[in-house]
Amino acid sequence: MVSVTMLAYRHENFIAQAIESVIGQQCDFPFELIIGDDYSPDRTRVIVLDYQRRYPHLIRVLISDRNVGMQANATRCGAASRGRYGAACEGDDYWCDPTKLARQVAVFEQQPDCVLVFHSAKTLDVETGQVGITGRQSPWSRLMRTEEVILGDGGFIPSASIMLRGVTLPEWVLNAPVPDYAIQMWAAYHGRVAYIDRPMSVWRINVPHSWSKRHTEEFSHRMKHARQIEGLFD
Repeated sequence: MVSVTMLAYRHENFIAQAIESVIGQQCDFPFELIIGDDYSPDRTRVIVLDYQRRYPHLIRVLISDRNVGMQANATRCGAASRGRYGAACEGDDYWCDPTKLARQVAVFEQQPDCVLVFHSAKTLDVETGQVGITGRQSPWSRLMRTEEVILGDGGFIPSASIMLRGVTLPEWVLNAPVPDYAIQMWAAYHGRVAYIDRPMSVWRINVPHSWSKRHTEEFSHRMKHARQIEGLFD
């Protein structure tokens, strides 16, 4: 019913919690977890292969003999997915509600024109330990307007909260500088986007080696990213 993809790179301190949060989902339908390890130089691969040996009916691990990059890693995980719906959880994030998958699938079953279902999320600063909230777009669960999603500027929907109806995404979405934002806009244009007012995932911030950490500290990186987003809009 659901394919969960997990991109992993240098996540040895976090990956076990991410995997356990997927394994612990309580639902009455089958799901799978596809982990793409992007040639991590730490013990990430050892950890994920150990979980694959322990849960061969649930977990498949994709590995390579070189670093392929985030987009290529995401593409190969997506191509290996077999579910009617697709969810994602990065290797340094985790889910904090065992009913997450069941709740999102229920919305899809009730809303046949819905393309994407998301929810609010907690934030956890790994440097300070501070806990916050993000992605709470309404005080109640509801369908979102296309304009709301586009104006959300990519931070509207937490990555680990996304579930998509099983569709083939166009190449411009897969190759976008921020695929999450492109997915959100594409979904809002092609169907309905539903919001669940319940924090069911945790987004770790200030994680060493993470995409956001590498792209926000230097001004030149932020400017390059802004130009890429401009190109995405074009």
